[in-house]
Amino acid sequence: MSKLTVEVWEGDPDRPVDHPDNVKLTELTLAYPERSGAAEDGAFDLEYTYSKEGLLTVRATLQKTGLPVLDGEVRVFGDSTVPPEIERN
Repeated sequence: MSKLTVEVWEGDPDRPVDHPDNVKLTELTLAYPERSGAAEDGAFDLEYTYSKEGLLTVRATLQKTGLPVLDGEVRVFGDSTVPPEIERN
C-alpha cells in the first residue's frame, strides 16, 4: 500500500502560503493500492466541498482508474500531531 500526506489549506491562493489569511486546516493521509511503478498511475484529483452547515468533505480520486482513495468529512482540524479523523462515506 502506498501513502501520501496532503495538507489542507483555507485562504487566498494569490497570497504566499505563510500569509496570515492562509490557514492550514489539517493533514490527511491518502492510502491507495500498490502501483505498477509508473508515476502517472498514482496521479489523483482532489475535490473539496463545504456543506450548508460548514462541514468540509475531501475526496481524492485516482485519475487512471477513478478509484476513490479518500472520501469523507474532516472531523479534526489544527495540530498536525493529532491524526485527523475522517468519516468515510
